[in-house]
Amino acid sequence: DGWRLSFIVPAFIAGTVGILMWLTGDDSPRGDLNYLYANGVLQRKTAKDSMKVGFSNINSWLLGVQYAACFGVELHVNNIA
Repeated sequence: DGWRLSFIVPAFIAGTVGILMWLTGDDSPRGDLNYLYANGVLQRKTAKDSMKVGFSNINSWLLGVQYAACFGVELHVNNIA
């Protein structure tokens, strides 16, 4: 039962770091997104535009094929398929 108490300190540290990152971190590598949108540095993108870019990227397709092959091998190794 004592092992459960040992999670209190790491949980407090992780929560504190998460809150600090949320309060002090930037939205993007360029800075605050609201500021960038207001000054015209960045343009807002729709989900459709992002989907087009994602599906037209060959690296995304290769990653998906590799994951599918890896998962298929895992199923065979575990004698599920």
